[in-house]
Amino acid sequence: MRLVFGGLAVLLFFGAALLSATPALPENPVPRAGDVGAARLLAIKTYIAVRNENPAPLTVRAAELESAARLAAHGIDGLRSRTRIAPDALILEGSLPLATRTWLNVIAKVTPDAAGRPRLTVRAGSVPLPPWLAEPAADLALRFLWEGAGPAPTFAAMLERIGIADGEVSAVLDVPLDLTRSVRKLGGPVSPVTAMAARATFRAMTARPREPVPLIMLYREAFRTPVAAEIASGRMIGIAAAL
Repeated sequence: MRLVFGGLAVLLFFGAALLSATPALPENPVPRAGDVGAARLLAIKTYIAVRNENPAPLTVRAAELESAARLAAHGIDGLRSRTRIAPDALILEGSLPLATRTWLNVIAKVTPDAAGRPRLTVRAGSVPLPPWLAEPAADLALRFLWEGAGPAPTFAAMLERIGIADGEVSAVLDVPLDLTRSVRKLGGPVSPVTAMAARATFRAMTARPREPVPLIMLYREAFRTPVAAEIASGRMIGIAAAL
C-alpha cells in the first residue's frame, strides 16, 4: 500500500511540475505577406542540404526562421509556438493544450559548445532537462518517429556542428530523408474549414491571367479583411500551392 501511495505521490508531483493551467505563449500570429516566400526559400535550402548523402552546411537567417515558424504553427491544432535566435542559442518554444484542460509548456535550446558541437537543453513545465538527459530523450523520440530501414539517426549524428552569430544559425546537417517523411505525419489532417479555404484560394489564384503579379497583391486579395486563424491558414496553403 505504501508503494501505491508513493507512486501516486510521484505521479502527482511530476504532473504538477510538468503541466500548467495556462499557456506560456500567446496565440499564434496570422502569417504575414512575406512569410510564404521566406519559408519557401528556407524549405528549398533545407531540402538541398537534406537530400545530400553526406553532411551538408545550412545557414538560416532569423527572418526566415520566424516566417517558417509562423506558417508551421498553424499545422497542429491548438499548438502555440515560437522560434527565435538568441545571441548564443537557437530557442524553440511551444505550448500544447491537453485533454485535461491543462497545458504542456516546453522550451528547447540548442547551444554550441567551445568546439561547435550542439548541446540540447529542455525545460518541460518547471522540470529542467540538462544535455545528458535531453539528448537521450531526443534520441528516443527519433526512434519513435523513424520508419526507415536500419537504425534510427541520433541527435548528435543529425546535427554535427552549429554556430550562431549576427542573427544567423549555421549548421552542418546529416538528416535522412526518411525522417522528414515521418515528421510530416505529425501534423495530421487539417480541419475542414482550413481545407475549404485552401481550395477556394487556390482556385482563385490559378484562375488569374498568366502574367507576372507582385506577391504582395496576392496577399492583399486573400486578406482584404481580418479572418479567423483556421481560414488564414487555409488561404496561406492555397497561395503556397498556387505559387
